Amino acid sequence: MINLPEIHDFIYNNELSEGSGLKGAINLETAYLIVKYFTKDINNEISNIKVKDQNFSLSGSKISLTNINFGISNYSHEKVKIKFLHPNIIYLRLENIKAWGKFKSSFEIIISTIKESVTFDIKNLSVEANVMIKSKIVNGKRYPDAEVVSLNYVYDFDFNLSSALGKLISLFKSLIKKEIRKEINKTIDKEINHGLQIGLKKIPIEIVVDKKRGLVIDYSLVSTPFIQNGYILFNSYARFINKNIIETQNKDNYFLPLMVPSYDLLGKSSQIYVSEYVINTALFTFFKSRDLEILIKPQMLPQNLPIKLNTSWLGIIFKDISDVYGKDIPVFIKLIVCENPQMILKEKMISFILPTNIEVIVEGFEGIAVKFRTTFFVDAELKVFEDCKISGNIKNLNIQNTKMIWSYTEDENFATNVEKQFNTLKIIALPFVNFFVLKNMHFNLPVIRGIKFTDLTISHHDNFVIVNYNFNYIENQS
Repeated sequence: MINLPEIHDFIYNNELSEGSGLKGAINLETAYLIVKYFTKDINNEISNIKVKDQNFSLSGSKISLTNINFGISNYSHEKVKIKFLHPNIIYLRLENIKAWGKFKSSFEIIISTIKESVTFDIKNLSVEANVMIKSKIVNGKRYPDAEVVSLNYVYDFDFNLSSALGKLISLFKSLIKKEIRKEINKTIDKEINHGLQIGLKKIPIEIVVDKKRGLVIDYSLVSTPFIQNGYILFNSYARFINKNIIETQNKDNYFLPLMVPSYDLLGKSSQIYVSEYVINTALFTFFKSRDLEILIKPQMLPQNLPIKLNTSWLGIIFKDISDVYGKDIPVFIKLIVCENPQMILKEKMISFILPTNIEVIVEGFEGIAVKFRTTFFVDAELKVFEDCKISGNIKNLNIQNTKMIWSYTEDENFATNVEKQFNTLKIIALPFVNFFVLKNMHFNLPVIRGIKFTDLTISHHDNFVIVNYNFNYIENQS
């Protein structure tokens, strides 16, 4: 466990938050785990490094060093140290890295020419780097970037010559070591910067949700991330889009980003604020992608649920339906969100407005028995259980503005009666739906190979959903 810096009261400049749809903070330990995650393949990336051949002369003798190679053979994350330096510098130290090296030498000395292969050990390799957090503009959007602003490294290496003239050649040993070290130093500089760029390339310029269907989270930083009180803070615009549907990519698509409130991390390692704007772009994109359509079948309801999808039970809402189609005939209900849905955060609730077309289909009969349009007004709360499973609980549900499109009856008051009976029946039905249906329905946080989210809490405040969690890196997880 890393010793975390003391967390002071946050004094945060809200001007940097204005217009931000997504805001986050990660602490020192989480940053360390992210470094581990992005460098877990570093062994393969910087081994067998080729160093430039060297030719030089001394006292009339020519010395050639060719095929100089070195590499890291055992890199341990446990030897990584990290700390934040104000305002945008991260200090990294990698200690006791095991490495190896070899070269072929050709010594042309006055009395003879000697050629041999030489191996050498690089010992006690430690690297210190100060990395500056930056941002870069790509196609008009701002993304995370970084730069190594200072680099120091310490190591020892030695080699032994086994030739008959080893003692004579050993006179040149210090010079040979000096020249090899010079080239190794250049290569370490190059490879560390190269490794940093490899890590940066792993940071996505968009977060893919479903590649096949084109669903992604599009984001752009509001400003360069910075360090404050032991946390890296970032603000970004974000929206949920479908790359195959132009309408979802409209920058003005109906919702405006909001100003993000100040942080209150509640002792967790990470915190994300997600605005109504981001959630509503997701709803809009799901609507345009035709994902907000569902066919409810009788067999989908739990057998112990008192509510049944048949003509007898639904006769409470749809007058005389059992007289027209018969008693206890299974009924299918199709729900199609027909206009842009919206979510609104209230003091203790999450509210949804869902304009919906409803089709009632009776088994064994062609066509639609009832089709009407209405608007659902849903008040719900989110619950977290078993660490990181999220479930919902409906606190209130109403329908309004009901208009009949098609019905088996010519009753002029049919739509009004449906709305009235539904809003009356829901008082009885909601507890059963919550207990028998929603209680057993949940979703987990996204699963990323090698990463585990724990200790999740969800709340909301000032038009933002606030997610607090701890971030864990799991070694060698496949």
